[in-house]
Amino acid sequence: MAVLSREWWKLSWVWLLSPRSRTPPARKSLFQASLKVAALGLALGVGALSVTLAIVNGFEQTWSRGVASALGHVGLNTGWRTRDELQRMLKLAPPGLASAQMFWTTQGLLVGEKGGRGILIEGREALSLADSSSASVAPAKVLIELGQPLAEYLGVGPGKSVRVLLPGVLKAPLQAEVSALVSNGMYEVDSRFAVIDAAAVSAALREREPEAYARRPGDALGLRVFMDPKILDPLNLPRLEAWVADYQKRLDAEFPDGGVVIRTWHAQKKNLFGAVELDRRVLTLVLSLLTIVAAFNVAASLVILFLERDREMAILRALGLSRGQFVVWTGLQGLVLGVVASGAGLVMGHIFGYLLSRLPVAQLPADIYNISSLPLAYGARAQTFVFLFGVFASWSVALLLGLRLSRLEFLSVLGHRR
Repeated sequence: MAVLSREWWKLSWVWLLSPRSRTPPARKSLFQASLKVAALGLALGVGALSVTLAIVNGFEQTWSRGVASALGHVGLNTGWRTRDELQRMLKLAPPGLASAQMFWTTQGLLVGEKGGRGILIEGREALSLADSSSASVAPAKVLIELGQPLAEYLGVGPGKSVRVLLPGVLKAPLQAEVSALVSNGMYEVDSRFAVIDAAAVSAALREREPEAYARRPGDALGLRVFMDPKILDPLNLPRLEAWVADYQKRLDAEFPDGGVVIRTWHAQKKNLFGAVELDRRVLTLVLSLLTIVAAFNVAASLVILFLERDREMAILRALGLSRGQFVVWTGLQGLVLGVVASGAGLVMGHIFGYLLSRLPVAQLPADIYNISSLPLAYGARAQTFVFLFGVFASWSVALLLGLRLSRLEFLSVLGHRR
């Protein structure tokens, strides 16, 4: 099939953009009016899809950072182990670690000035990547970190004291000082989660209930490790999972008895991120259908162009324009319109997102959505998908229209008077 000549493109450019070339001249550029409506409709569809994906990706990224910060980039559930065993496990880790903590968890009760709340308490103690000593220096006082919503509920702040009841660990309440208020970006975590100094709790247990401390099966239930982002981005799941697989092989070889389960931050909250992925797919499907509907306006504009220029097209067909060339021309018109409208839609999506994030509606109830403000994340991959989808929708609709119109007998048009 021959390529369309330069003269043909010059002529089509005049048809598309020159109001003075309308036939008849009294017609007030019906085609250009319909073209503006079609471009605006497609741009709005692309913009809506862009903002929606940015919001969903923003929720996912905010929750990802919160979960990774609270639960560690990688968690090792080992069962009760001694410090030396945990240190041996840590030394087997592939390169990329920045820090590590050994931990245990238990249900507990915190009592502050305004009341008490049952929460999940996690005891943490930093574990050196190089030091293999089995002794640790207990701090002079017990320190505890609270989430901002939890501290507000208890009526305490940094420097204030709270009573900590740990059933099954200590019989008597433990007095702890709030060292810091943390925010992981997730209300669910920040409102019912506290981190206490495990070394101080062990020291209190050894002093108050030495018989219970002697029966303790180990120092901690597992390890939480944090990656060095300069070596391995913890939010890059494929690379992190490959790192975990390598680490699991090393642990299985060194500890043949098993019992060590490694999970990434994503696997530790699999249900949460699965729900986010489902919402993303549903919203993408719905808005993609709306974008396709908007793309049909492009076909309607090309139909109007055909009705205005049918006699000229019939003459060109008589002069040798093939059906294939006509289909190519129609499809390329849709492609050009799709590129322009989709690009404008992305710009509109960014502007609307910028304005939306600064309106009062962007302040969300944290107890429902787990975050306090509307997040936006315009990822390059998602926005490229939105742009290409808008272009493809416009091009495919125009191409189908060209195939349909190419079957008409253009020469019969010359025999009709209008």
